[in-house]
Amino acid sequence: MKELPDLKQLSNEEKDTLIVGLWEELVKLRELVQGLQPRQKKPKKTSKNSSLLPSKGFKANVETSSNPANPRSSELHQALLSFWTDPDSG
Repeated sequence: MKELPDLKQLSNEEKDTLIVGLWEELVKLRELVQGLQPRQKKPKKTSKNSSLLPSKGFKANVETSSNPANPRSSELHQALLSFWTDPDSG
């Protein structure tokens, strides 16, 4: 039903049938809405949308181990580390 029929033209029985049908549709729609509400995701808390401190906010993934542009940097680091920790090797 896309449009409400002219209620003056309907008999009492037809009005009762219409009311019962609309009530059943209302109950189904309320159940559907109740089912959808828990699925809504809340945004992740960040320092921009809450009282979270900026130091606790989103940070980009930064590689801290070695410089990927220079593959020898980790080798150099290991050599220097072994030199300073083991004086007999040098």
